[in-house]
Amino acid sequence: MTSLIKISVTGAALPEDATDFVALLNPETKRMWTAHDLSFEGDEEFGHAEAENACAGLELAGFKDWYCPSVEELFALADRSRHSPAADPLLNMKSGWYWSSTSAAWSREFAWGVGFSLGEANCDHRYHYARVRAVRVASQ
Repeated sequence: MTSLIKISVTGAALPEDATDFVALLNPETKRMWTAHDLSFEGDEEFGHAEAENACAGLELAGFKDWYCPSVEELFALADRSRHSPAADPLLNMKSGWYWSSTSAAWSREFAWGVGFSLGEANCDHRYHYARVRAVRVASQ
């Protein structure tokens, strides 16, 4: 994975040794990811609709254009040379499932997710609970 750039609460790039970042920018893909899973009232897992709403309502680092990632965007974070979690440690992903915005082709009641325990993708019913990480397209 390309070196990720740490982003401050104001949206500015931070030095590599910064510890107070709220987002991470991948300059290769032009995607900015939240540095932590979203949570609401202490819950870190959501049904699919709640996950999409949490992403769409996010205001972070001076930006309001966050969204729930497609399965392709999310799966690009999986590092299959790692496990539990199968992701760059800087991303601070958990070993569980994360929702994407991509619907299953065979049923609108199912959506794709990515499991960061092993780095795999699969579909699940939208009423099940999973974590969510918001993304935005960066102009940098």
